[in-house]
Amino acid sequence: MDKYGEPTALGFFSSDGELLRQLLECLPVGVWIADGQGRILLGNRSGEALWGGARYVGLAEYSAYRGWWADSGAALKAEDWPLARAAVRGETRRGAMIEIQGFDGSQRTILSSAAPLRDANGQQVGALSVHQDVTDLKQLQDSLKQEAAFSAAVLDTVAALVVVLDRKGLIVRFNSESSRLTGYRPEEVVGRHFADFLIPEEDRETARARFRQLRGRDFPHTYENCWLSRDGQRRRIVWRNASITNDAGRLDYVVACGMDVTEQRRTEADLLLAQKAFEASGEAIMVTDTEGRIVSVNQAFSAITGHRPEAVIGQSPRILRSGRHGPEFYAALWQSLRNEGRWQGEIWDRRADGSVYPKWLTITAVRDGGRSTHYVAVFSDISERKAKEERIRHLAEHDALTGLANRNQLHTRLVQEIERAGRSGRHFALLFLDLDRFKAINDTFGHEVGDELLIMVGTRLRGAVRNTDLVSRLGGDEFVVLLTDLEDNLAAGRTADKLLGALSLPFFAASHQLQVTPSIGVAVYPGDGSDGETLLRHADLAMYEAKQQGRAMVRFFIPALNERAAARASLEQRLGRALAQGDFVLHYQPQVELPGGRITGLEALVRWQDGEVLRLPEDFIPAAEASGLILPLGDWILNEACRQMQAWRQAGLPPLPVAVNLSAREFLQPDLPRRVAAALAAAGLEPGALELELTESVAMADVETTGAVLQELATMGVALAIDDFGTGYASLDYLKRFPVRRLKVDRSFVQDLEHGSDNAAIVSAIIGLSQGLGLRVVAEGVETPAQREFLHRLGCHAAQGYLFAHPLPPEAVAQVLAGAPGATGASAE
Repeated sequence: MDKYGEPTALGFFSSDGELLRQLLECLPVGVWIADGQGRILLGNRSGEALWGGARYVGLAEYSAYRGWWADSGAALKAEDWPLARAAVRGETRRGAMIEIQGFDGSQRTILSSAAPLRDANGQQVGALSVHQDVTDLKQLQDSLKQEAAFSAAVLDTVAALVVVLDRKGLIVRFNSESSRLTGYRPEEVVGRHFADFLIPEEDRETARARFRQLRGRDFPHTYENCWLSRDGQRRRIVWRNASITNDAGRLDYVVACGMDVTEQRRTEADLLLAQKAFEASGEAIMVTDTEGRIVSVNQAFSAITGHRPEAVIGQSPRILRSGRHGPEFYAALWQSLRNEGRWQGEIWDRRADGSVYPKWLTITAVRDGGRSTHYVAVFSDISERKAKEERIRHLAEHDALTGLANRNQLHTRLVQEIERAGRSGRHFALLFLDLDRFKAINDTFGHEVGDELLIMVGTRLRGAVRNTDLVSRLGGDEFVVLLTDLEDNLAAGRTADKLLGALSLPFFAASHQLQVTPSIGVAVYPGDGSDGETLLRHADLAMYEAKQQGRAMVRFFIPALNERAAARASLEQRLGRALAQGDFVLHYQPQVELPGGRITGLEALVRWQDGEVLRLPEDFIPAAEASGLILPLGDWILNEACRQMQAWRQAGLPPLPVAVNLSAREFLQPDLPRRVAAALAAAGLEPGALELELTESVAMADVETTGAVLQELATMGVALAIDDFGTGYASLDYLKRFPVRRLKVDRSFVQDLEHGSDNAAIVSAIIGLSQGLGLRVVAEGVETPAQREFLHRLGCHAAQGYLFAHPLPPEAVAQVLAGAPGATGASAE
């Protein structure tokens, strides 16, 4: 009991007080015992030493001791000491870290624990406080914390990725650069296996297996892998790993230090691609330094120039110069490079073998900070392109078949010659040439032979004029020769006659001897026209006049030809309208048997009902042939003749055959047999009701083709005849091969027949030839009884002409046939 009669803590231990003191002195920690008011009653020497060596002599209240909380640094109030709280409030406190200042001024860190003391009845009688000096431990902890903070600052400052993994692969440390790169905060990843989210899914099992196999002896080691960021981006990381092992050498931690090499790898890939492109480029590439030395070339460079890399590296590009460009050219090139950093254009260089070639060159300056470090030259051999361009230019001005000048070049030269003639006062002329009968040759022998003939014509024309003259082909078989620097019109005429003679000589093409003649029209500047178009048109009109007057001749332009040309154009237009409006009609001239006069057949002859005028074939057939209307007109004649034969039959008249003339253009149409069959079928006639006539000249133009076409028609059952026989050059051998039934003697041989002229001998020979070949003969143009009797004596089988009947309209023919006795015995007299 204390002096107030209260039980005390010391009283609690009174029975063994001495033993307690001895026990306390043996403890390495400080121990204090306080009463219920928190007054220290007892302490050991360790406690006294803890407080700076102060000797315990019944210390008064401990509130004089200075202290502060270790974690916050706040001053410690007397009532907040763990011992005071235990003594006064009955609280138990363990491990309070307190900073104190002892009596000797030393500062210490103590770990203070306190608990209340109670008697047997549970009544608190005081408190026990245990103090442990942890100053050294606290200093060590602070040092470790400082070191950890320093390490953390270093790891978070470095630009490298730093990841610490434990032996299971779980993330222990994840620095700020790792967080920045991946988008994961450290607190999100610590404790997670790195392979679960940082490694692409396809590589995760491999990464796990490799990590499980790691041993302490495997470090340090370097490797590269792919990391995934939070947003799915893939980054290439190169790692340098170290290990932390325990005393037994077992792996505790892996410290991985990595560098993001994604951009570097991309750059390397780009460089590799650029190198491959450099080598694989179809264009030559040459790199030079600023001193003008070649530092690199690719394979295309060697392929184009013929120079091996080792032969040119270190050399000047001047070794490639062709010598075609002067100093001013290269001065302009370098000026462009200095000012613009680039030059592009066409240049001629020399290959290793000495040959010169054109190339398209682009030079670009490589600059670093505004200073040129290298020059890159990229070029391609444009020899083939230049050749194509030249070919295109040539084709633009030349005829593709003959190589002669074409219409474009002729027009250009005409403009030039008009200007030159205006200055010099000299004349020039245009000669317009058209080959006679060329179409027949082309259709007969084929286009290949026709093309070969045109080439030979061009060669002869060039050989017959001066180098200053121009020979051109407008198309088809039309040629124009420009004769320059003429003194007068006579000079043009002399050259035209020379060309006429040169082209009239035989040509030999594909084993064929071909005979053609030109019709030539001449127009002279300035009298016949002041511009090229007018001169060309007037020369064309003069050429047409030459054809109209018999072909194979030269005609100069005269103003009257314009009027004739206008008349021809008008006639062709009227013919087209007449055909569309049905203004053509057929008249029929009887063919009679000699001597009795029995009608054996009819010849269909076309007429044009031009208003009130009935026009004969000579008025319009030449124009129809020239304009191409002869083909539709011939179709109409063929179909109308067949239709009329059927109409006569249905009217009960004798079924006489009708002969239809074929023009040269009609006969050369490949579908002639089909059109003949169609006309017969449309009229419901048998083929034998129709006879087709073609002139001797048409038949002999191409005997092979003629024979084939005639044979096809004969096989159909159509009767065939050779018209105007004696005017051409038919061969007896060919006549024997043609399946014709009749020969028609041209009317020119029948005239003056009875007066003993040469015509009598010709007709006699024709009839004798026909009899020998088993052919029947019809004489045309018989107008007198004497001619009839003479033909009869010679053995001619039949005749037609005004003596027997003029060509009659269908109604008149019907009347003649209706009054004739017998089916085929009608008399035309």
